[in-house]
Amino acid sequence: MADKLIVDVIAGDKTTQGHTKKCVLEFNCKPIWGYPKLVHCHENTTQIAEALTKADSRFVLYITERPHSVEGHAARITIKKGNTVYLDKLHTHDNMIGLRDAINKALEDDDKK
Repeated sequence: MADKLIVDVIAGDKTTQGHTKKCVLEFNCKPIWGYPKLVHCHENTTQIAEALTKADSRFVLYITERPHSVEGHAARITIKKGNTVYLDKLHTHDNMIGLRDAINKALEDDDKK
């Protein structure tokens, strides 16, 4: 399907990033990931939020402040739909595999309606 939203999380080189944010993902105004315990994330997660909403406005990744911590990253995330790449291999935490899985499940459940 050419216009299918694809979120791909692949292994990347290991980096250390400061986490100052936490986030929760909603689909059609309902939390589907990072709830009730919000997921730790970092400044560039705003790029994931923007790309995801541009690709499919039913998804909103809410980001809030949290105390600073330093955590390792070993993944990269890509968000695309059809021929448009909204985000390409952004360094991220491997917990974004859960984000990808939540998105895929939400889309699959929505298709069944």
